[in-house]
Amino acid sequence: MLNISVTIENEKVILEGLEGFSEDIRTKAIPEALREIASGTAREAIRFLEGPKRGLKTVKAKGSGRQRATPQGEAGGYPVPRLTGNLHRLLQWLGPNRTTESEGKSFTTGPMDAVIFNSAEYANVIHDGTGTSAKYGARPFLNDAFEAFNSGERAKKIVEEKIDEVKGSHGLG
Repeated sequence: MLNISVTIENEKVILEGLEGFSEDIRTKAIPEALREIASGTAREAIRFLEGPKRGLKTVKAKGSGRQRATPQGEAGGYPVPRLTGNLHRLLQWLGPNRTTESEGKSFTTGPMDAVIFNSAEYANVIHDGTGTSAKYGARPFLNDAFEAFNSGERAKKIVEEKIDEVKGSHGLG
């Protein structure tokens, strides 16, 4: 058992306890582990964004008679109800040494970073339970996703497995 810890802080996956490992381990095993942890966490986050489909209904506005779409069904549930599907569609992850842009926002990772993010304009409002979502409370789908993914210290086990694979392929066992 290695003395490694894996946590999530805001949207970043943080690995600690890697100081004593060789450059080979750091450049091969850790990026692979981070990619697996980030993709698995993102898959879990999708589950928290697949609440009941609320849909839109078309109504005539009083006075003008114009038609407009309004949400139907109850808001504020968890898992987060789907209306447009943006939260689901705009949830993404990046492995080490990557950059992407989504919805006008830029996301970058370093060599020992992975990030899980949602670029929907209102993602933080729902996640943190602020603004228009304050009455529903926080629905921290990213934090909950990492906790679900990491049950039984799964993330740490992935890091250890990747390190063992690199050691084995180089006869470092």
